[in-house]
Amino acid sequence: MNHQLIAVKSLTQNGFYLKLLTRVISTLTSEFKPDKKFQGGVLVVNIPSPTGAFHTAIVLGDPGENIVDYAFFANEKARRLQKRRQTTEGKEEFASSQSANPDREQYGGCILGKTDDRTEVFFSFSGAPALVDEAVMYFMAEKKGLAVPKDYDNPLVQRARELFRP
Repeated sequence: MNHQLIAVKSLTQNGFYLKLLTRVISTLTSEFKPDKKFQGGVLVVNIPSPTGAFHTAIVLGDPGENIVDYAFFANEKARRLQKRRQTTEGKEEFASSQSANPDREQYGGCILGKTDDRTEVFFSFSGAPALVDEAVMYFMAEKKGLAVPKDYDNPLVQRARELFRP
């Protein structure tokens, strides 16, 4: 198995990393939307494969009664991006924000990263403002050594990098 995929799968079992991730999302949320308090959300990692997909969902923080909605939206973002990449119109897309449509309850928050062997890994989160969700997912993909578009324009990515520094 590709070392990058092992790193991605192991992060889902690293309690310290997940607590740090929760703190970063909380801090970014309070800085970006001071009137919104981050309680929790759902992180989804999806690695499609013809020989058997890897899919996991992890609860961060305490989303309370919103857990069902957050799980739905985190999965919707990943499925939508994955599906759009199979079309001529969306084959170059790398973020769910590129097809977001709030009127249809479709939001940003999912980022595509690629391993050295071009395996696609979808990182999706729901529970914070969409710009925060997506910035942290971009950073996660980048941190795990996956290829992410360098021209991605989200002003919160740099702040996420700063917050993850020890």
